[in-house]
Amino acid sequence: MTFLHTVQLFADGETVLPRFRHIGDLTLEPMHHDGRMEDLWLHLEPDEFALLWRLARQPGRCMPAEAVGPLLGGQAHGPVVLVKLHIKLSAHGLDDVLIHNCDASVCSGIAPT
Repeated sequence: MTFLHTVQLFADGETVLPRFRHIGDLTLEPMHHDGRMEDLWLHLEPDEFALLWRLARQPGRCMPAEAVGPLLGGQAHGPVVLVKLHIKLSAHGLDDVLIHNCDASVCSGIAPT
């Protein structure tokens, strides 16, 4: 994990990172900087992982467009990242992990249990 990735993970003020975070059947692992479903890795890009990691912190909550854009490399790059991420998640049967709202916010589709 590079310095930049570490800074992104601690950006929310966390001082200790959990070993895993879960959104439904998706398990996120900061050590690998990737997500997996059972034993299948998704091969997430750093910005895709950062978005999912933040959403997994508060399942069922939405991130406004103003927060999503900078996290994904800017407003111009953000929509492309979201499309690629949705394709990766769909390929693994994880369609319900992300919800895109009409106001450009992104939500975890899985409510907390």
